[in-house]
Amino acid sequence: MAMTNAASGKGPENEVNVTVLYTRTSKSKAFDIAKNATLSQMFDEAYKLLGEPKQSNDTYFCKNGTDLSNVLSKTVESVINSECKERYFEIRGPTGGAQRCLRRPK
Repeated sequence: MAMTNAASGKGPENEVNVTVLYTRTSKSKAFDIAKNATLSQMFDEAYKLLGEPKQSNDTYFCKNGTDLSNVLSKTVESVINSECKERYFEIRGPTGGAQRCLRRPK
């Protein structure tokens, strides 16, 4: 007997569409993820889809500014039902800091 999408945990009723912005590059990606996936799994998928390497000093937020870095084991569904209702997430990292070029007065 073939497994249905509902039984396999896949399908529209078991997934949610999220958007993840990678602030280092200003690239964002919208994609479907299982509601029971962890935030860590969601961000790992975002890195793959964005074609970006995970950096050790990256931090994770909701668009509204809620820091998610210490709750990466929570499910996507639990977070979108509470902290991140807009389903928009950010991966933030240091910007690299533009260097100032100063000329000496003549």
